[in-house]
Amino acid sequence: MKKAVLVLLLATITQSLLAQKIVKNEVDEFTGHSVKETSWTTFTSKSKLYSYTRLRKVDNTCFLGFKMVTKGVVCSVKEGETLFFKLSNNEIMKVTNLDHEITSVGAGAASVSWSNVLGLHLKCSLNKDQIAKLNKHNIVKVRVNTSVGYIEAELKEKQSLKFKKALALL
Repeated sequence: MKKAVLVLLLATITQSLLAQKIVKNEVDEFTGHSVKETSWTTFTSKSKLYSYTRLRKVDNTCFLGFKMVTKGVVCSVKEGETLFFKLSNNEIMKVTNLDHEITSVGAGAASVSWSNVLGLHLKCSLNKDQIAKLNKHNIVKVRVNTSVGYIEAELKEKQSLKFKKALALL
């Protein structure tokens, strides 16, 4: 009996760790646009790069929110700069940052954690071809080009699966 309860408890905890949810699903009353948005989730948790992602769909356009902690490093990411994803089939996907971003306190935080350190909040669009590739292949590595060089980290399979689940929600 104790083993059954323990297995059930572990399954529930594992499922909640992989949980993604829609936090916004509405039609904007001023513009008439349909807006869907997922919750923020940890993307990488390496010492080199701690980051979060969120997906947002406005009508038929999908956007990637990418927050990263810079741990005291002041830098920027230019509009048009590339965010690289290495996929499990060894393909390199290039995603473009939409706005010039400069580090600021709390910008890399998705909750209270990391809210008092420097970070960046990048916004990128994803086209249908990119979404199809991301649904088919896991992301195994990410690289962000900044004004002071690039920062990269490998993803754990669990984190890549969470990202895929968020894609499926939209």
